[in-house]
Amino acid sequence: MRRSKRGSFAVGLFILTALLLFPIALTFFTSFAAPEWVTANHQGQQRRLFTADMGLGLAQYRLLFSDFSGFLRPFLISVGYAGTATVLQIVISFFVAYCFAQIPFKGSSILFFCYMAAMLMPPQITLLPSYIVLNRVGLINNWVGLILPAAFAPFGVFFCGRRWRASRRS
Repeated sequence: MRRSKRGSFAVGLFILTALLLFPIALTFFTSFAAPEWVTANHQGQQRRLFTADMGLGLAQYRLLFSDFSGFLRPFLISVGYAGTATVLQIVISFFVAYCFAQIPFKGSSILFFCYMAAMLMPPQITLLPSYIVLNRVGLINNWVGLILPAAFAPFGVFFCGRRWRASRRS
């Protein structure tokens, strides 16, 4: 009886996993189809999936990553922004969390509480004050104005601070 419950549970999980992964697999495989096949599908013509007339190839990926598509430059800019903000947040969070956890100073718990309260605020609340501050300092419409708010996000300090506090006790 117990084995049959486990077996039916495993089968149910397998079916659920297959249902959840099907749209991802479908998107992946149809991304290799010829553009004519995809547009014919969108114009209401019935086409079968995974047939010989799909015209599988890499032509659309060549077009996507060519200079004419306008995709590559914004993609690389986004990777540069995200990479820089991530590296800066890791470095800043590491040192700030170390100071909070290992160096005792007067008011550190109050300051840490205020820093963590910023983490609990939704970004919609802090958006306008952040814009006003960045505008007054002249950091609107440049990289620094995008990276600085992300670099000083409080979650990294919270995460690293827990690790430093645990290592202080041991």
